[in-house]
Amino acid sequence: MIGKGKSGDLYYIDGDRKETVKIMEEEESDQWTKSIQIWKCFLRMFKIVMKKLDN
Repeated sequence: MIGKGKSGDLYYIDGDRKETVKIMEEEESDQWTKSIQIWKCFLRMFKIVMKKLDN
């Protein structure tokens, strides 16, 4: 699940491990490169999922 913190940062909340991983900081979401930001976010989440599959 993806949540948004009070400061505007985006978080990925891992329900299994009760883990919260910061995906994106507020400054990034204000940039004009929205598509690059979305890909960065996707890649970070993909890495998290791949780590889970390895365990």
